[in-house]
Amino acid sequence: MEPSAEHPEAALPPLRALGASIRAVSPLTRPERWALLGVVGVAFAAHLIVSAVSGTDTADVLFQGLTTLVFAVAVWSPPVFAGVVILLAVSSLAVEAQQEAILALAIAAGIVMRTCSTAIRALYLAGFVGFAVWVHLAFPLAEPVSSFIAALIVAVCASIVGVVLRAVVTREIRVRRQLLRAEQARAEVVLEERRRVADDLHDIVAHDLVVISMHARLLERAEDEDERRHSERAIIDAARQALGDLRRVVMLVGDTANSAEPPRDQRGIVAAMSLLQDELRGAGFRVETDTEVDDEGDLDRLTSGALARIVREAGTNILKHAADEQPVAVALRRAPGEIRLSITNGVHAPSAPRDRSGSGYGLMRMRERAELLSGTVTAGPHGRTWRVEAVFPAE
Repeated sequence: MEPSAEHPEAALPPLRALGASIRAVSPLTRPERWALLGVVGVAFAAHLIVSAVSGTDTADVLFQGLTTLVFAVAVWSPPVFAGVVILLAVSSLAVEAQQEAILALAIAAGIVMRTCSTAIRALYLAGFVGFAVWVHLAFPLAEPVSSFIAALIVAVCASIVGVVLRAVVTREIRVRRQLLRAEQARAEVVLEERRRVADDLHDIVAHDLVVISMHARLLERAEDEDERRHSERAIIDAARQALGDLRRVVMLVGDTANSAEPPRDQRGIVAAMSLLQDELRGAGFRVETDTEVDDEGDLDRLTSGALARIVREAGTNILKHAADEQPVAVALRRAPGEIRLSITNGVHAPSAPRDRSGSGYGLMRMRERAELLSGTVTAGPHGRTWRVEAVFPAE
């Protein structure tokens, strides 16, 4: 359908495409710009010297000098340069300098081929050939066939040089972009690896250290010998576990780890809840667990691992901040289309000072892991308790 006055926007996409094609230039590099300016400067100085010695007509001197200086325009705007050269060629008819104009067009073809878009190059070549043919036909005596053929040869050679230079520069730009993308990808890999190590240090090793600190405080207050032996054993076990976890983290928690036993954060939510129950009870908390997930196979590995991390982080926070001998409830339930985990603990004033330091990193990473699996995590006061709740899609 033809674009009409009632639908002027129908003509906009082709016009925009044409404008983008015209603006798509490959500008000269810094060495090329300096080289071109140097050649223009030397050529202009030589022109003035030759003109002064030979006594050339003033109009020819001015036209030839202007034509030489016009080549410097390519340093700033190649499309403008192409248009100005064409205009100079047309104006050469007024001073009868057609030969000089055709030679300038032939030499300028190399710069146009090097810098301008496909549309401008096609228009320029059509204008050059059309102008040269018209001049040869209109002025057969002043423009013999030999001059016409020589101009075509110069134009072809200049164009080949321009195309080759353009290909070299384009390839160099492409290589630089590939190197930049490779460097960015490497930086992203390094950043992700650092985040993974930080997560492991925070979620695994830091938890062991909190357990050690908790039982060390209990050991200071314990009067019963059995309680002291229990805390000492818990400290030894946690230290041994921390050492193994740290070794696993150092070995990047990957295929290089020489351990047949999987890391605790990879054993699933059921194992994580059982481990949390043992650790909190050993630290003096009253723990109740309730799960409707009979088997870890009921959950996919990613969801189970994310829930295990959340349970572990919540347990660390309870050991650091919750009150002594307060009840802790951990529930893992199924609902229509979702899996819901809730961890609740008391927030009464503790009977002994606790570590109140915290950066919020654990809660932030909990939420990020949940978002990756289309889940949510909320944490905050709930009446006289503190509740962490995670909701994940069942499938």
